[in-house]
Amino acid sequence: MSKEISKELVCLITMNKSEIWIEKDKLPSIMSLILENSNNFIEINGGFVRASQIVEVKTVEQMEEVTRRKNGEWKCKYGTWHKKFEECNCKPVINEFEKTKELYKPAERKNSHEHNMETLKNCINKKI
Repeated sequence: MSKEISKELVCLITMNKSEIWIEKDKLPSIMSLILENSNNFIEINGGFVRASQIVEVKTVEQMEEVTRRKNGEWKCKYGTWHKKFEECNCKPVINEFEKTKELYKPAERKNSHEHNMETLKNCINKKI
């Protein structure tokens, strides 16, 4: 069993919405070709495309979001994807710091310091 390291990909999108997937480390050289040959054809992955037709470069994550939106999904304010027409019942995520801070929140004082001292004196005097 061999272990292969997968390369990070990006997608070049043309004016007619065609997708050309390339390895991210090849992007700088392809961008140079595009800038130098704006009205000419350039070779990408064995195919040819007119450099001026490339209009966007997107990451895998951005392309996934495009696909989800095309399929009717939507992303709520908490960052969760929902199916079309699905109601969001998400709750905000509280990080560990916020949880700890809430647990150790000082209790509200119900009595004044003077009242507590008076109660203590009374207990001592009564020897309770």
